[in-house]
Amino acid sequence: MDNVDNLIIEHLKALRSDVAAVRSEMQADFKDVKARLNHLDASLAGVRRDGALGAEDFARQQVTQY
Repeated sequence: MDNVDNLIIEHLKALRSDVAAVRSEMQADFKDVKARLNHLDASLAGVRRDGALGAEDFARQQVTQY
């Protein structure tokens, strides 16, 4: 019976180790995804800013023509 208990404990330890490794990998991947999303947010804000500046320039040109 002790052998069975030891075998079960060893399997549980291996499973715990595997779960910890997967958790660590997922956390690293999640950090990468968050960094990439932050970069996309900053890029989109730049595109919107450029669009607003273009619209402002267009409006200014329209006003100065009249």
